[in-house]
Amino acid sequence: MIENVIQSIRDSVKKYPDKIALVNGELKFSYTEIEVMSNKVCKYLTDKSIGKEQVVAIYMDRSYLSVISVLGILKAGAAFLPIDTKTPIKRAIFMAKISNAKCVIRDNESTEDAEDFTISNANIHDILMLSEEEFCYMNKTIDDDLLAYILFTSGSTGLPKGAMIEHGGMKNHLSEKIRLLNLSNESVVAHNASISFDVSVWQMLAPLCVGATIIIYPEESILNIKSFLNILYDNKVNVLEVVPTYLSLLISEMKNHSYYYKDLKYLISTGEVLTKSLVDRCFDILPDVILL
Repeated sequence: MIENVIQSIRDSVKKYPDKIALVNGELKFSYTEIEVMSNKVCKYLTDKSIGKEQVVAIYMDRSYLSVISVLGILKAGAAFLPIDTKTPIKRAIFMAKISNAKCVIRDNESTEDAEDFTISNANIHDILMLSEEEFCYMNKTIDDDLLAYILFTSGSTGLPKGAMIEHGGMKNHLSEKIRLLNLSNESVVAHNASISFDVSVWQMLAPLCVGATIIIYPEESILNIKSFLNILYDNKVNVLEVVPTYLSLLISEMKNHSYYYKDLKYLISTGEVLTKSLVDRCFDILPDVILL
């Protein structure tokens, strides 16, 4: 059981300082590098007196920058509100406002829209340009009932509604993912979920708690099945979560080259009904995979 997410990740930094923690296309970052970058985010927030249970919105798409932002926000004791840039700007502004967010962290791709937020916003690239002065993470204990993050529903029946997740719930979720998926420092986990979806939370944090490597999928690769599978093969991904509709497409493409994907050990189906026929197809193509 994880007692403190950030402390667990700091333990990974100490154990595996030079090991690759994040892979984002051609970019690779070690555990030491993500520690330094997330410390800068933490310091930026604490210098603005943003901390315990205060909300910080992250307005960007899935990338190493979104992971770094999440880590820095949690280090500051604050709670993160992830909003990907495909969210209509009016809805994004509503989500930030109703959450009482104190700040928005954005990237270069979201700069123009981010200016529409009525609260303070900062470019993550500017934050990462700050000097690398020593900053020590001080918050050694985090009560289970403190706010960790907020996720919003789609709002298909009206206005989007925010679910407030406390550290106790987050720790339970991450601990169980680590147990079920047998995550270790040898694991290679795909991060292919939108940062606005709950799946992204474990994909970003659970691997780092055990010293594993996260492979971040750029959006264009999600839309191209062959590109998606190339990344899977090239990086020897062994933990992957997808919806059944997408899984069916992957299995069809894998059919003639299933031996390429021998590293894939855990396949997680989520979000839709998983039919018996699709399960049978999975085991025909990937007989040794564990399907959750």
